[in-house]
Amino acid sequence: RSRLGHQLQVSQSSCFRFSQLCALVELPEDLSDSEEELPQSSKRFVLHANFGNEDVSSWLRVLLVAPKNLLLAMSWLQTRQLSKRSTKKFKAKEVLTASKTIWSNVC
Repeated sequence: RSRLGHQLQVSQSSCFRFSQLCALVELPEDLSDSEEELPQSSKRFVLHANFGNEDVSSWLRVLLVAPKNLLLAMSWLQTRQLSKRSTKKFKAKEVLTASKTIWSNVC
């Protein structure tokens, strides 16, 4: 398990924006190549960077496991990524609100 970025401080007022070169997709259970057992009610997502390049493959593929309390947040991100790929920013609080969880469950 990667700890990349674990030292980054994120607050509810932190701003983010969607990348024009990335795509977040839910990975169906039958397509998973991992032998790792998933915690109950969690799902796998894949973040593809530079998706659809000249080889129609990703330069970077990151597997993310979202626990139950973050599934609504992942869904929020997934549905808005295509419509918001401009420079429009969003705050961490918007994702938190969509996830219907409390901040201490996220950080």
